[in-house]
Amino acid sequence: MKPYQITIVIFLVIIVFALIAAFFPENGIKVRSVQLRFPKLEQVMTRNKPAEIVDPMIAIQDSLARIKEMEKKTEEDTVNYYVQMIEMNPASFHLPHDDKTFFDSFFKMLENEQDEVVRILHYGDSQIEMDRMTSDIRKFFQHKFGGGGPGLIPLQQTVSSTSVYQSVSGELSDYAVYGTSSKSKDRFYGPLVRYYKINGKVHLTVSAPQHKQTDEKLLTYKKVTVLSKDLKGGLQAKLKPNKQTECELVNDSIGINYFTFALDTPTHRFTLTLHGNADIYGIMVDHQKGVAVDNIPIRGSSGTFFTGMEDSLLVKMYKDMRVGMIILQFGGNSVPGISGYQGIAYLKNTIASQIRFIRRCCPQAKILFIGPSDMSLRINGVLQTYPRLADLNEALKEAALENGAAYWDMFTIMGGEGSMIAWVSNGFAGNDYIHFTPKGAARIGEALVHSFSLLYEFYEVRKNLKHTN
Repeated sequence: MKPYQITIVIFLVIIVFALIAAFFPENGIKVRSVQLRFPKLEQVMTRNKPAEIVDPMIAIQDSLARIKEMEKKTEEDTVNYYVQMIEMNPASFHLPHDDKTFFDSFFKMLENEQDEVVRILHYGDSQIEMDRMTSDIRKFFQHKFGGGGPGLIPLQQTVSSTSVYQSVSGELSDYAVYGTSSKSKDRFYGPLVRYYKINGKVHLTVSAPQHKQTDEKLLTYKKVTVLSKDLKGGLQAKLKPNKQTECELVNDSIGINYFTFALDTPTHRFTLTLHGNADIYGIMVDHQKGVAVDNIPIRGSSGTFFTGMEDSLLVKMYKDMRVGMIILQFGGNSVPGISGYQGIAYLKNTIASQIRFIRRCCPQAKILFIGPSDMSLRINGVLQTYPRLADLNEALKEAALENGAAYWDMFTIMGGEGSMIAWVSNGFAGNDYIHFTPKGAARIGEALVHSFSLLYEFYEVRKNLKHTN
């Protein structure tokens, strides 16, 4: 075929495709069970302008720079300065009744209880797997208030973590309030919303990560506590720290029990042997005082399972564990199934009931709800934000604020509709257009921590002014 003939063929093909694009029905043509679609002519002829990434930390720095030169001459000016800092921070929390003192009681708890461990529980969906975001929260609070270790861990991890390595051997059965795991008749699942039943001997080995990026607070363990319910009495727990003498504790009664091993010499590795018939609700791997931050990822969940648990066990354990804050990070898994406002209203009411349940179980704790990130899918061949995601985000915010919980609007902080496309193109999110990469999770986690830091500085300023008056 001669060159001019090839040109003519290409030109004719373009004309055919243009005619199809111009006259093909907008809703497509259904052939049996298959819906055939064709892009419109304007979609073919034009290219969408690539979205620009909204880096939360750059946005924060730009906003705060506007009032950096504000002169603080009086105590009132100082307080107003921090009020403006918080209000201009694009990653600030939405607080019930816009009460900027909302976290004061939590900060006071951290300051007054430095001889004890205060816990932060971070529940979430797959967005927090492998300790993403939780690790940033842990690092901030442990470096500010002391503490160490990875916190509360299950007897067996369902997903590996970058903050702790563990392996288990022996016979154990898994029970969880969510998913396909076996269900408990008494609905006693504990703070990890799952537990493992043992009948015999089980060995668990736990060690600190050795990679260079590991935070120093994760490198040693000083206290190990086993949360258990002895079903027959006589449950034995032995702890063998690395290169130290083995410790043994034996329970002499049936029911809830805490085996606590306080180590004179910190260790980076230990083996725990449990022997008996018991439900194991988790192992707290901490320092002897300070802050512990527990990563509790629940893949595929929308966070609507809490009311499926018996509250009496949670009330006791949350109190005994000295829980000061509970973070709920859900919403993303509900997005694909939301088709209208009725579904949004239903989820809003369901989440509201979960928050009320948790407040009843843990009245001393502050509750923070972190909303979903932006998520993208192809609609008629064009990548765009999931329909109704923005509406769902607003509904979740209302559910939190109306029920006494703070809200962190991750969707807006990322840049709102279409922002996930830019995050993916900049390496901050994966090609599923849903999950953050480690780099992206670190940036969003840094923005979250910065918001906590601002509120704590505001708390300290007011506390110091009160003491000087």
